[in-house]
Amino acid sequence: MKTALDFYARGKQKEANADEYDRSRYYSRDRFICPECGEAVHLTGSRYSNHFAHFKKSEVSAECDRRVDGSQTDSVYERIGLLIYMRKNSSGDFYLYMGFKVLPPMLMEKASQESISQTSHTPNQLKTFKFLALDANIFVH
Repeated sequence: MKTALDFYARGKQKEANADEYDRSRYYSRDRFICPECGEAVHLTGSRYSNHFAHFKKSEVSAECDRRVDGSQTDSVYERIGLLIYMRKNSSGDFYLYMGFKVLPPMLMEKASQESISQTSHTPNQLKTFKFLALDANIFVH
């Protein structure tokens, strides 16, 4: 993560950008705090860019969306909720498919009322999908 809270003096804090700090300097363990979960984080990075990282997760660590444990088993698509998969048709060609998270009915109804559509471009064809709301059932046409 690029930002954290910097408790630079007793009772004083500011939002800190990792690139504004020198990694060769010593900072106390509780100097930087994650703004999401309130746990201590430390300054780290590569020779090109700095960032803040949580310390190793323990049994008492708070759940945090900004934590990266390095042992992630989900793919990037599973983490963000976008399903991408390939299928092979009967002629042996491969096709790339995308799936989207379920949208709340209220949002789908609004999309239908405002005539929102999604257009898909392929080399041979152009497809437009419109959102239709029929008696609280939502369809993509």
